Amino acid sequence: MAPTIVIGILTWHGYDLTKACLESLKTLSDWPIPTLVVDNGSGTGEGVRLAQEFGPPVESIELAEDGGVPTGYNAAMRWASDRHADYVLLLNNDTIISDPAMIRLLAAAATDRVAAVGPIVRDPDGAVHSAGGFLRMWKARSDHFKEAQTPDRPYSAEWLDGPCLLVSVDAARRIGGLEPTYFLYWEELDWCVRARHAGYQCVVQPLTSITHARSSRDPSAEARYLMLRNQILFMRRNGSFSQNLTSFTWLILARIPKQLVRSVGREGLGTALRAASRGIAWNLALALRRRRWRLPADGPDI
Repeated sequence: MAPTIVIGILTWHGYDLTKACLESLKTLSDWPIPTLVVDNGSGTGEGVRLAQEFGPPVESIELAEDGGVPTGYNAAMRWASDRHADYVLLLNNDTIISDPAMIRLLAAAATDRVAAVGPIVRDPDGAVHSAGGFLRMWKARSDHFKEAQTPDRPYSAEWLDGPCLLVSVDAARRIGGLEPTYFLYWEELDWCVRARHAGYQCVVQPLTSITHARSSRDPSAEARYLMLRNQILFMRRNGSFSQNLTSFTWLILARIPKQLVRSVGREGLGTALRAASRGIAWNLALALRRRRWRLPADGPDI
């Protein structure tokens, strides 16, 4: 039997982007597909408006507040679980689908031990932004592959880029959802690492791709703060004692000073320094409150 697949799209003050994303779903050869617009506390009613405009199979829910990407994606996974779906295609609202066979190709790469499958993620100019990701725990460094590792067949990656993920609902129930504390940045990497530790694979399907506009919802200083804060948070959840020690030393002595130098002439040295200080201070304050540095690597129930 063919697996049951549904779609969840996350929106936050993004009516026009979400509408374009929904329009692009009509290019899929499997359309219509049950689709949920998760309005992540925008307060504009845009989710309800879009569901009314598109009609079935599109529906919507509105969350009470903006909990970031993890909260929105978790809501979509719970909705998929309630519908007894096998897989949910999680989409950022600033993505555009142009390959009619995309869902079929992603599903073809999903076996019982695969937690999630992602396509090649392209920038609007067609350049590859992500063909999966790699991770260097000893210095908490992650980055994207800029070309497919095997261009003609699916391959395993340490983590997948979050704008488009075909997630196994059964795996999500076992692993748990995305950790809400991240809010934005590093949340999908954390989930993929947890999935691999649970015995699953995260797979890239290089035979299909999606376009991601990568719109920014945060000012540069806030984005830098969240990236550094969550980079440290990720290590506290997933790294060993020695990996935490080496990565934090590398951040203090190399990465942060390098970013501060680069900030001169851009957002300004003071702005960048405040963002870095906030990221470190947030983690130190949390450690003092909980009286421990290391944190459990888990997620909310799905």
